[in-house]
Amino acid sequence: MKIRNVFLMVLVSVVVAPSSAWATCADGVKSENETAIDCGGPDCPRCDVGKDCLVATDCLSERCLLGVCAIGVTIVPTDVAATLAAQLAKSGVTVTSATLTAASGACGTYSHGPLGIADGVLCTSGQAALAAPPNDKTNAGKANGMPGSTWCTQVAPGATTFDAAVLEVTFDLAAGFDGVGFDFIVGSEEYPEYVGQQYNDVVGVFVNGTNVALDQDGNPITINGPFFSGTKVITATETQYDGSTPRLSGHATLTGGSTGN
Repeated sequence: MKIRNVFLMVLVSVVVAPSSAWATCADGVKSENETAIDCGGPDCPRCDVGKDCLVATDCLSERCLLGVCAIGVTIVPTDVAATLAAQLAKSGVTVTSATLTAASGACGTYSHGPLGIADGVLCTSGQAALAAPPNDKTNAGKANGMPGSTWCTQVAPGATTFDAAVLEVTFDLAAGFDGVGFDFIVGSEEYPEYVGQQYNDVVGVFVNGTNVALDQDGNPITINGPFFSGTKVITATETQYDGSTPRLSGHATLTGGSTGN
């Protein structure tokens, strides 16, 4: 089996609505099917930040909080490994080196993260900017033509991988700390079309050689794995991706005062 660790080329979905419905979306009046004036609901375009909403799909940001469209995920692509590492390093962690092996634009930093996750780092097998909401395409992605990685192969043994994005960070842990922890979300544009098929997005976070980015049941996370094949996939991801895990946590036990992790 071959694993293509990439997204598909962009295919824009076109929605055709009755002309009478669209006509009310520009009349300056809040109609019965709109959540705010000329936006939201099943017929009109999505609403901007600050407009009334009922569900996430009423908003361009894919985020409806307390009945109002809120600021969505904001992504800043960067190829600078030190910038990505600095976004990850918290109290007790001192980064000593960082390298990024990925296509240009595959990684970036983000703010206003999805599903309540804190500001952090996004790495993709396509382009980081394509992860931004709204989820208005069925197959948003880009094939980068990059090689895979042995790290990816460890998540899916025996497979051939492509378009890997690998951020390697070496760090020292201050005395008095007993490890490192992180929250993460795994999203994929290959859900649900390619679940159980030949293409298989994979993700891993390795600390001193051990993958600690696992699902709630302790399984490695791949598009063909137990999680995305199950019934707990998040489809209101607040991103462009069609499916994601919930907010998960990983932890690695380390010795306080250790160096070169």
